[in-house]
Amino acid sequence: MSCLLCRPFLRPTQEQEEGNTSTPQGETSLSPGCSATHPPTGTGSPHHTQVNTSHSSTISVMMKVLVVLMLVCSVYTNEIKTLSDQQPCLQDVHAALREITASLAKQEVEMKYLQAENKAKLEEQQTEVEKLKIQQQGKQVAFSASLVTTVSRTFTEHTTLVFKHVVTNIGNAYSPYTGAFTAPLKGAYHFEWHIFGQGGRPIGAVLVKNSGNIFIAYEYQPSGQDAAVSNGVTLLLEAGDVVFLRQWRGTTVSDSINHHTTFSGHLLFTM
Repeated sequence: MSCLLCRPFLRPTQEQEEGNTSTPQGETSLSPGCSATHPPTGTGSPHHTQVNTSHSSTISVMMKVLVVLMLVCSVYTNEIKTLSDQQPCLQDVHAALREITASLAKQEVEMKYLQAENKAKLEEQQTEVEKLKIQQQGKQVAFSASLVTTVSRTFTEHTTLVFKHVVTNIGNAYSPYTGAFTAPLKGAYHFEWHIFGQGGRPIGAVLVKNSGNIFIAYEYQPSGQDAAVSNGVTLLLEAGDVVFLRQWRGTTVSDSINHHTTFSGHLLFTM
């Protein structure tokens, strides 16, 4: 195997071989100015032996250099072939990297979408929880109240009783200023009222839903003794319905620090 690097070393060797073959064996090549008295080539003179030895050493060195150059050329050729073989592999690697990059970008977009969707769902759930809390708080409705500390009065007209001494008012559905209970939710409510009177006069109060009379509690003791009367009812109310007690005209009502006259109600369940 040869290459351009090897040719300069091959040419002198071939010319030397041609020079050796041009001179017949046994003849002496004379240089200009040399005397014909030199011994012939085959005489084995020391000077001729030294020339042959030097020539052989030169050929040996040149052959070694030639072998090294051939090895260099072979390695160089193999490296070029290896790089040529690796080129398609590098293209495949680049293509795979592009695919991975595109896949990661797609996953990032999907991740952001899922995060936004989860955030919206979480906010919706929190809103529902707050609504449930409000509804749960609204379901806790109960009140109980009595009249003022000391009172004894006879009414000539139907009069709304205002129970100002509030003991319990869970949900704040009862107003101690108007005496009316306003239903916060649609549901079933239970109410009770107790009326106390003195002096042998009739006592009585009617429970009113919005503007209609529902039940009345009425009692009369002609013997002049004190009297008390009670009643109760369960009503289905819509949110916003109003319930209150109205004192019947011509009747009396009394109360004291013992709180005989009371009005109470609570939510049983929603509808």
